[in-house]
Amino acid sequence: MILDELFEFPIIMTDRDNEEKKSAVYSGNKEADMIFGKAEYPYYGLIGLSDRWLLTEESFNNALEHREFDACYVTFNNVGTFLVPWTKEKFKEKYRKFVSTMKPKDDIIFIKPSKEDLQRALEDYDKPNEDGPED
Repeated sequence: MILDELFEFPIIMTDRDNEEKKSAVYSGNKEADMIFGKAEYPYYGLIGLSDRWLLTEESFNNALEHREFDACYVTFNNVGTFLVPWTKEKFKEKYRKFVSTMKPKDDIIFIKPSKEDLQRALEDYDKPNEDGPED
């Protein structure tokens, strides 16, 4: 069941004025509005992770000066990217633990035709219909 395959993780939602506030946040004049929530998506949709800092001056300075990131962007196919208040290492640890609990999916059987089979199929496709045009 798909609901059993949903990986849950925390996300940070920022206010709609986020882009305008970034310069104020990083100059120490203002804190960004951040709401912490949760997301759940099928674990097999994960396509990437990248380092990120939180929207605070301290987090930004740690990233800038020490290359220490306290958050990450997580990208799922067909969904988008989320700001997660975990390091990449923590996300990978939790993700791997979750995936290890998943039961193996039924094997998908792929039939790989030979070159000869493909050639015959193409020749059959190109042959005129002996019974005349189909309606």
